Amino acid sequence: MVWADHIHRVIVDAGGSAWHWWWIYPPAADTGVSNQTLVTSRAGLVERGDPVGDGLPHVLKRGYAIGQFARFVRPGFRRVVVDPEPAPGLKLSAFAGADRLVIVAIHGGDGEQLLRIGGLPVGAERAAAWMTTAEQNLVPQGHLPGIEGMLDAVLPPRSVVTFVFD
Repeated sequence: MVWADHIHRVIVDAGGSAWHWWWIYPPAADTGVSNQTLVTSRAGLVERGDPVGDGLPHVLKRGYAIGQFARFVRPGFRRVVVDPEPAPGLKLSAFAGADRLVIVAIHGGDGEQLLRIGGLPVGAERAAAWMTTAEQNLVPQGHLPGIEGMLDAVLPPRSVVTFVFD
């Protein structure tokens, strides 16, 4: 959850308008690129080589954490003001686009955390949720019903959950 926290700090705490990761797949070390911190084998979002012996590249956990934002918060979205830390170890950010509202919850605690989202706009009666944990990688969680402008969800320990209201 280190990378999700980092994105949150840049966009919410520092007021950044975007966040960028340089390498998707890092170049080979022999390309002559001089910045060695960017060309180490784990500098990208995809692992170089065959890390588990199945002949395929594998997305690193940071790629899924970044995806909790990048897949749903698209160019043109605006940040919506929410309490950025409604409970110890819980960070929230929200973004609105033309067709949807996106809320990203980062839970760094060791126990479950109840998240109650209130003040939802009219028509935001349910949310699709996606989750990344130590065991799951950007896995859809189905739809959660909202009731009268409220949505309750239980966040597992050390998780990033994105809620998409459309």
